[in-house]
This record gives sequence, structure tokens and C-alpha cells, in this order.
Amino acid sequence: MLLGKIIYGGSTSLLLKIVKSDSSYIWDDTGKKYIDFTSGWHCANLGWHNKEVIEAVHKQLDTLSSAYLWSECDIQEQYADLLTQSLPNNLAYIGKATGGTEANDMAIKIARFFTSRRKILGFNNSYHGQSEILLSLMSHFRDFQAMKNIAPPNSDLVTIDFPKYSPGESAEEILRDFRNDLETALSGNDVAAVMAEGGLISGYGSTDTAPEGMVKILREVTQKYNTLLIMDEVGTGFSRTGELFSFKLEGIVPDIVTFAKASTNGVAPMGTVVVSKEIGESCHQFSGFISTYGWHPLACAAAYKVLEIHKRDKVWKKAKKDSAYIRAILNTELKDHPCFSQINGIGMIIGVEFNDPQFLERSMRLASEKGLYTAFGGGNNIQLMPTLTIDQNILDNALGIFLESIKATTPTRAP
Repeated sequence: MLLGKIIYGGSTSLLLKIVKSDSSYIWDDTGKKYIDFTSGWHCANLGWHNKEVIEAVHKQLDTLSSAYLWSECDIQEQYADLLTQSLPNNLAYIGKATGGTEANDMAIKIARFFTSRRKILGFNNSYHGQSEILLSLMSHFRDFQAMKNIAPPNSDLVTIDFPKYSPGESAEEILRDFRNDLETALSGNDVAAVMAEGGLISGYGSTDTAPEGMVKILREVTQKYNTLLIMDEVGTGFSRTGELFSFKLEGIVPDIVTFAKASTNGVAPMGTVVVSKEIGESCHQFSGFISTYGWHPLACAAAYKVLEIHKRDKVWKKAKKDSAYIRAILNTELKDHPCFSQINGIGMIIGVEFNDPQFLERSMRLASEKGLYTAFGGGNNIQLMPTLTIDQNILDNALGIFLESIKATTPTRAP
């Protein structure tokens, strides 16, 4: 570690020094312009430097620029009202946080407090944040020894395999096996909560996707064993999956839901925990809700405007339409490519899997040279996450660059 030098975690994408961003574009320090197919990993769903959001923050800055952690202010109350009105009626109590990691940590503490149980269940290779307990929930990820050193196995944490679906497999058998695994894990009546995303794994870029029905099974089995269901909407929330929130895809209501990332469209750090009335009334004075900078007024001003725009413009409808468009083009153009495996993900979280990691990296670099910025999702996966407001001509241009780069890259080895 060198004094004054920034440490960059991992190598999930080509490292750029970004000096400007606007709409679906970013610029590096050489002046080169890129179409951004990452959205800051699900942050700028409404496009970078959204003028309505920026103006809302400027207005709030002139009114109240900070608040005490033990108090409330007008903009916090206004956003709390708008958010809970956008959720099922039973989700009514809010915990204020500064990001996804803190929100998910808070959710676990609340679940343990409410149930008087210790164990938390997650999925192997999932990702929910950077704290020790959250890293322990994904310690099998890529078999990283470093992860195991940071977050050693914890007997209070239980993991089962994610019910990943691949074309040609039986969805019924996958879901049957998943239900059996989940029943076995919860049958001791000692698990406080299950933490999951809405039908896929979006963190760290695997984009593994379960057959439809997985989330309903989660809800049914957790209720059977009086286990809470925590839905992590940090990456999937705010129209990214083709619904305002991903748990709406299968029509379930979780006990606890967490938000961050696109809450503010990348303008300010913010995290949120929303719990059921029963949980909130039981532990609203519990110290696990406390965060010094949680729900900073400037972040709340951005978040209020962001949610207002999503609901006003029904952004999730465009996301669903664009997702189908992108997938149709990629499947048609790549079906005979020797390195192509499959398309997975949900909505505008799109994973393109290849059977040649070195080929994948070289094609990404070529795309970058041509002006398209993408994210390496780990393993053999490129994760495509365009802004949800992307113009059709920009989208077509980006897909053209992506396909051209793949077709121009020579495979490393014979398939």
C-alpha cells in the first residue's frame, strides 16, 4: 500500500479515469467517449447526470444540507412516504443507511433481534456486500482463499446451492431439488432469515438465473418455518429487472427489503431497509437502525426525484422491452459462434457467457477501443447493464460494437 494511492478492488472491468458522464456516455481523461454498458453497476438507471435529479439536490442544498442521526427532516419524511406508498402495505418501517452493505448488515441484525435466532441462510456464490458477515455468505465465491482469510467459515451462516437454470434442463426438477434443499436447511427451525435477490445473482457478475417460481418457493418455505425473507434489491431495484422492484416479478411480499445503488441514480451514497409492520413495531427502538449519515438530506432529495421519475415514466416498461430486444439480437447473432454459451440474467441485467475467458477479455478490450464500456462479470461472463433510459440509436450502436468486437476476436483455443 502506497501513501496517497487509491486501492482498486478486483478487476471487474477495464479501469478508466472518468472525467465526465452524461446520459448513456462517459469520457476518460484522454477525452475518449464511450457508450456506458455498466451504469456504474446498476447505479445510473436513469442515465448519468440526470438533470431533474441534479436540480433536486441543488435545491435541497440551499435548504438543509445535513441532519442529526436521531432526528428527521422534511425531505426524509417525504421520501419515506413516497417509498412506502410504492411498496406493499405491510412494508412500513424504514431503517436509514448509507449503502448496500450497511443496509444488508442492518437487515441481518434486525432479523436476529426479531426472531431470537442466529443463523442466516444465503446462496453459494452470491454477493450481498463487503462486511465480514456478508462476505462469509459468499465465501465459496471462486474459491478465493483471500475471502476465506477475511471472512472465515461461520457456523451461524448457512449456504445452499443456487438453483441455476441452463437451456435444456428441466425447470421442474431444478425447482423440486431447490425446494428440498431449502426445506432441509430450514427444518431445524433455527434460521432467522434467508437473504436472496429476485430470481438471480447479480453481484460480482455471475448473472446466474433461476427458473421462474424460485422466489415463490422461497416465500412459501420461509413462512412454513417462521423464517424471515430478506429481499436484496440493492442491484435489482428501481426498474432494472422489468418491474419497479424485482420481488414484484413473482408477486410475493418479503418481510424485509433492502435498497441502495440506483436509489439516488448514483448521485449520493444511500441505503434503505424496509421491514414489515410487525417487525418494525417490535424493534423500532433497536440500535441496529442507527447510521450517522444514513439518509443524508441531499441523498433523500435525489432519491425522492428518482422514484418520482420511475413511477411517472414507468421506466420498468422500457427496461422490459429493451431487454427482450437485446436478447433477441444477441441470441440470433451469436448462436453459431464457437465461443458463445448462453444469455442469462433478468431484465436489463444481461449476462453473456462464453467458453473462453481469454477470448472474452480480448473482445472486451476491442469493444473499449471502439467506444463501448462493458463490465467483466467474473468467470466466463460479460455483464451488460445499459442505462434504462438509453436512446434506441445509441443502443443499436452499442450492440453493433459489441457484436463486431466478438466476431473480430480470434478464439484462444478450439472449442
